[in-house]
Amino acid sequence: MADMRGKLGEILGVSINIGQPISHRLDHLLSGVRAQIAIKVFGPDLAVLRQKAAEVQAAIADVPGLVDLQTEAQVLVPQLQIRVDRERASAYGLQPGTLNTWLETALSGRVVGQVLENQFSYDLVVRLPEALRSTDVVRGLLVDTPSGMKVPVEALADVQETWGPNEVLHENSQRRIVVSSNVSGRDLGRTVQEIQRRVSSTVQLPQGYYVSYGGQFESQQSASRTLGLLSILSFAAMFTVLFAHF
Repeated sequence: MADMRGKLGEILGVSINIGQPISHRLDHLLSGVRAQIAIKVFGPDLAVLRQKAAEVQAAIADVPGLVDLQTEAQVLVPQLQIRVDRERASAYGLQPGTLNTWLETALSGRVVGQVLENQFSYDLVVRLPEALRSTDVVRGLLVDTPSGMKVPVEALADVQETWGPNEVLHENSQRRIVVSSNVSGRDLGRTVQEIQRRVSSTVQLPQGYYVSYGGQFESQQSASRTLGLLSILSFAAMFTVLFAHF
């Protein structure tokens, strides 16, 4: 595994997480992440989440035994943003929901039926061709109003090119970003304790933001507590039996 990490680590721009199918499934069931340790940062603002996740990763990067350290790839991508002006839309007798449905059909597409070909069926999707989905063309698209008038989209909404996150992940109805890692050559419990100590002493979280930890170490701690309790009960039963006989 160390040899694989060394060779795959030479590939730029690739995040590596080495494990086994069963262990990845168990990790995903325990924490929702396919890694032994999942450090989850929760909060309302995506930019702050990305910043704090980067601080967490930097704080624990040199923890002994930590491998496959990575942060969820949440990056900004170009987007076409259309904000409907309610007052302007109502002036033409249009409701924002109706206009949004029309725009969604035109730009993203809508399934209106199915086409059967031999034993296969294909969705029939209606949408504008790629050439008509640029910002300038969208601004000039004509929308039918209840009065029979046709008005351009720019008269009803603000259309602009902007940047937005490629994905927004939630857990328990809260936005979150995850810093994940595996452990090699060191005890999992001690590694997590050091991670928690470094994060709590290094990363300052604003109000409304917090960090939680998940992964295999939770099961390990639970199993250790169970084994400790069973050991105490076993010794007590042994003592009771020996005392009763002797």
